[in-house]
Amino acid sequence: MTFCIQIRTSTHELVFWPLDGQHQPVGDKRVFYYSGFGTHVPDAHGEESTAWEPSLCPVDTDWEENTFSSDELRKLLVEAAPRGVELVAAFDCFLTGAFQDINRVDWTVTGPNQIKFETGVGTPDPVELPGSNSRYLAPPPDAAARMDTAAEERALSPQTADTFESWAAALDGRHGRRVLLLTAHREEQLPIEGGVDAEVKGVATWALTSALEQVEQDPSLQDLIGAMNGLLEEARMGQEVALNVSGNLLVEELSTYKLMADT
Repeated sequence: MTFCIQIRTSTHELVFWPLDGQHQPVGDKRVFYYSGFGTHVPDAHGEESTAWEPSLCPVDTDWEENTFSSDELRKLLVEAAPRGVELVAAFDCFLTGAFQDINRVDWTVTGPNQIKFETGVGTPDPVELPGSNSRYLAPPPDAAARMDTAAEERALSPQTADTFESWAAALDGRHGRRVLLLTAHREEQLPIEGGVDAEVKGVATWALTSALEQVEQDPSLQDLIGAMNGLLEEARMGQEVALNVSGNLLVEELSTYKLMADT
């Protein structure tokens, strides 16, 4: 199932998980997909050493009251997930470290991409992407200044290091659910959008739909992400899809984990 985020209020009122446990069989799989912009908002809970917290960017974001921070996102999608239900959350926007209590998978460790590509097939040439833009919306100067001031204050606090270490330890294995987080970029990159097939869309969304056409039916997660990153590399997009998984989902499972099965 896919939810289209329009405004913060309606999004926060969405019921992501049915309340009746009878409709949540063990092994049930849910998919959340967001394509749009991300930003930074002031960290309200003291969990970010930089005081800059990643956030989705609905149309009414004001960097004050109307925000959709990674903390809120984690509570709605992860902590509210019934046990026994698997969640796959994918974001084609700026969003780094959104759940923070699940582990980054390094695809250079899990193995090289085995998908074979034909040069130019289904791959837009960069010259066909006029006006490519980042999917990161910078916060207004006043909000950025407040975050910088808070970051300086935290850096001077002798309690800062202990606070963040204790918080990180408390997150380890906290929710105990099977969660996969797919983001459009690695931490050091910015996701972009541009003109693809006569439409403006995120290139990660383009890579996902194109990869689904290339790989075999019911691909494993590893095959699908390998295909997506192969397309992004061939198109010289300068970004690579990143995956985080919950602690109780073994990296070894990714070669057989079926993303599309039973969704």
